[in-house]
Amino acid sequence: MNIAKPMAGLTAILCSIGLMTAGTMGAMADDATTLASSGLPDHIVNGDFEYPAGLRNANWTLINPETGMKYDFGKVGYWGQWEPIEDFDADLFGWKSTQTATADHFGGAQGAGAVEIQTWGNNIAQIVESQQNTAIYQDVAVIPGAVYTLSLKHAPMVVPEDNWHTDTMQVLIGPPGHEEPVEMTRTKSNGYGDKVGETSTTISTTGNSGGMDFDTYEGVWVCPEDVTVARFTFRSLTSHDPTTGNQVDDISFQVSWPLTYDLQGGTGIIPNKED
Repeated sequence: MNIAKPMAGLTAILCSIGLMTAGTMGAMADDATTLASSGLPDHIVNGDFEYPAGLRNANWTLINPETGMKYDFGKVGYWGQWEPIEDFDADLFGWKSTQTATADHFGGAQGAGAVEIQTWGNNIAQIVESQQNTAIYQDVAVIPGAVYTLSLKHAPMVVPEDNWHTDTMQVLIGPPGHEEPVEMTRTKSNGYGDKVGETSTTISTTGNSGGMDFDTYEGVWVCPEDVTVARFTFRSLTSHDPTTGNQVDDISFQVSWPLTYDLQGGTGIIPNKED
């Protein structure tokens, strides 16, 4: 993951004066054509979980992107019910889940593939729906050889009887079915003892305010030369219980292209970060 870090100042200088070979420009044009023809997005879709709008009529909602249905807790009776989402577009929602079913009182088999959205002020996703080791994910068209710098916010979900908890999760990226854990570094702490600068393939966040104590994390993945589609997976490891835990928000990435340089006799590659 260190490819994006060396000579950061030099990178900015070279990029500012436009140091890019004609071959690199041509390759980038080819990459754009490949991405456009894949039918997949070239970015994380709905990384802030604000689509679809109008979900704030309940504390949480299950959204099944395969059926276009939502389950609003407490809207009808105590548990709620499944109902269609008007004009729902799965491509705009973006997210899928490995959830294979849900609790009977949440609709049982209808919950297979459902993503849980917490609707407290702003929408956030709760990776844990009602199974341990659940993951949410997106398939993205990627550029062979490019550098992807991913960032996200993560918080534990703390319930009233347990006012202090640490949730853990992983980010995995790679060809669908062959994702590998990515090292993530904490860049901002919520102040509950998590240290900025800690790096691990396990994201671990402590909090006590009911799911809103977010830490911020960043990690780097370099796309292998033979990969054009990657699955960005966000998987729960440990949480308060099988139905509660691992809140995420503001998931996105930036793309960099390694550029060949020859400065004062030196050769090598540096990343050119996309604006």
